[in-house]
Amino acid sequence: MDETLPGGSAAPYNLGRVTTHETGHYLGLYHTFENGCEIPGDYIDNTPCMKDETFGCPIDQDSCPSPGVDPIHNFMGFVDDDCMKEFTPDQMARMKEMTAMFKPSLLFSNPFFCLSIGSQCKYDRDCCLERCRKNKCTL
Repeated sequence: MDETLPGGSAAPYNLGRVTTHETGHYLGLYHTFENGCEIPGDYIDNTPCMKDETFGCPIDQDSCPSPGVDPIHNFMGFVDDDCMKEFTPDQMARMKEMTAMFKPSLLFSNPFFCLSIGSQCKYDRDCCLERCRKNKCTL
């Protein structure tokens, strides 16, 4: 799989987006073409449905009758790396929720986590959790 890392030999999949895609799976996301044109699609409300996996970078492709063109810029598709640029806000929320629920240790492996909810805790996990609960912050 090292050929998909930046500079690898697996062009057009050698800008590192495969790693981003697989991390999306690790954090609870499905492919954008999950369930084809049928609801619930990828189980994310703000990701338009997509009939099949797509390759290349077909701008304005619209394979389903439901609203929205195919999410070809989404990291959870199969398009070329230079076409992948985004997760939707609801995908980001799902990844945060799944991490908090099933992989909470990942939240505290980031030395800057506590700084985002108040520097009084420094790097103390329990203090961070308590401050987050009191401030009703989202993880």
